[in-house]
This record gives sequence, C-alpha cells and structure tokens, in this order.
Amino acid sequence: MQRNEIPDAVTCPNCGWPAGDAVTSAHHTSTGAVRYAHCVCGLRLVLLGETLIGTAGAPDAAMAG
Repeated sequence: MQRNEIPDAVTCPNCGWPAGDAVTSAHHTSTGAVRYAHCVCGLRLVLLGETLIGTAGAPDAAMAG
C-alpha cells in the first residue's frame, strides 16, 4: 500500500463515505505510519496503519449525519 492510499474498508464515521485517496499528511512513528485524511463531509480522519483511530474537527453542517 502506498503512502497516500487508504484501504477501501475505511469509511467516515460521520457520513459513511469511503475515505479514498484523501490523505493530506503522513509521517512515520514508532508504532507505524500515521496518516491524516480529509473526508468530503469536512471531518478529518486519523489513521494508524490501516486503522481509523480518531477524528478531528467538525463536519460541514450541510453534511452532518
């Protein structure tokens, strides 16, 4: 898997949209690669390896689920 690719199974917990290739930033840590992605609803997704471990920010009001 490339640095900017996110597994198809990762979806946004707010809107359910697949995360796709929306990586905005990535870096390596002692526990693996951390990647940050922007969902179409505006929520920021935080991934460690291939696992969604958190979110940040607030979704756009029009897309709130």
